[in-house]
Amino acid sequence: LFSSGKAAMLITGSNAIGAITSQVPELKGKLGSFPVPAVERSVSTPGGFGYFITPGKHEKESAEFIKFMLEKERALEFSVMTGRLPTRTETLNDPSINDMPELAGFLEARQTVYETPNIPGYSEINDVHGQAYQSVFTGESTVEEAAAKAQKRAQEICDAANEG
Repeated sequence: LFSSGKAAMLITGSNAIGAITSQVPELKGKLGSFPVPAVERSVSTPGGFGYFITPGKHEKESAEFIKFMLEKERALEFSVMTGRLPTRTETLNDPSINDMPELAGFLEARQTVYETPNIPGYSEINDVHGQAYQSVFTGESTVEEAAAKAQKRAQEICDAANEG
């Protein structure tokens, strides 16, 4: 809706900027961001994605690609191109990032970031979310029923993690 001009505000992560401007290039430089009022802290979920190398035929090339992508200049280029905030501390203060008005609110909000605890079962929590959404979309359950079921299952996963 946003990229088609049917919405004026979007609550999302910075990664949406790249998606929006790739669909509607004329919006580049016209987007802005701000911390959501009354939210005391932002939530970060690091560790959800990462690189890994499977031993085999292209092991050396894979390692070289990862090194290439993790270089400061490549990380900055990726952030500028996609709108994603850089994940390396030294890149957050780079002028190429700080000169992007669409990232200003995200950069401001990072002062109050709460990093979610890394627990075993984190991927299961993501599955619980997906199952809840799917059950509502298919008409299998109401929003309230799906939320209650998801809350119960998420609590079970967290309780199991706390026991271990």
